[in-house]
Amino acid sequence: MESKNAPDVMWFEFLFDKTGTLLTTHLSTPNAAPSAEQLITQFLEKSGYIAPWTKKETATKTAQNGQEKQDVVETNVKRKEPLLLLALHVASHLDWNLGHLETGLPLYVQYVLLQELVKMFYKETEDIQPSPELLKVEKNAIFPLLLYYRWIVRSIVDQTSSKLTENNTNELPFADAKNEKSEMEKLIEKIEAEETTAINVLQQGTSWKDDLTFPVLPPLKTSTENEEEKSEKDETKIAGEGTEKDAESSDNTMDTSETKTVSSQSIIGQICFDLGTLFFYKGNIEKAKSLFETCSSVQ
Repeated sequence: MESKNAPDVMWFEFLFDKTGTLLTTHLSTPNAAPSAEQLITQFLEKSGYIAPWTKKETATKTAQNGQEKQDVVETNVKRKEPLLLLALHVASHLDWNLGHLETGLPLYVQYVLLQELVKMFYKETEDIQPSPELLKVEKNAIFPLLLYYRWIVRSIVDQTSSKLTENNTNELPFADAKNEKSEMEKLIEKIEAEETTAINVLQQGTSWKDDLTFPVLPPLKTSTENEEEKSEKDETKIAGEGTEKDAESSDNTMDTSETKTVSSQSIIGQICFDLGTLFFYKGNIEKAKSLFETCSSVQ
């Protein structure tokens, strides 16, 4: 007898979907099971990206030679990259709405998801360290940076108001209560350590004048396509026919992303609200008042 809560589709089915429609169709279905938030968590869990918190992946203690290490790295990449990309596409379907992500995802999943988004688009250089200067950053990295640092200040506010400690300490699976609290404390310390940088970046964003587009993610590739692509490239190289560029251009990939624009007014309003809330909880009432007034004026 099937459970009433049985999922409509299993997480691994998205990996082998060649039609490019399964993910978008599923996410467009009312009350889909698993939900978008559940899919993000499952994809990142199976990928190993959240292993430090779930304890599901442990380092091998067996000595490995160079070739064995290389094989392990290649295997991990094959497993992790498609699953991470699926998680990012699902979050994009949610319009990168921080309210949805914060409500539906454990804190450590939020952290990994948004960090990986930033890594995909923001290429650090010495010119923009230690704190990113938005005018020196590639435009496609602006939205991920602002989103990530908004999340940082919102998480600090939650911690300040004791919500993180009260509501999220039981989110870490496969760990006893003592280790669970320790891991949460470590994560909160990482978040709090970025407060100064977050304020710096977001204050730059309060005068941002251009509309921004959502991150344009790489198209999804199924695991089967990845294997076929590697095989085809190897054969092409051996036979001396064509070029790698030709092989790449012939790939059948599924693009589930949709370009969406966020107005500069909306960006400023969101930033001012989040920064204002942070300053309010920090006791800087005048600064908070000024930011809230700006937020109201751009609505």
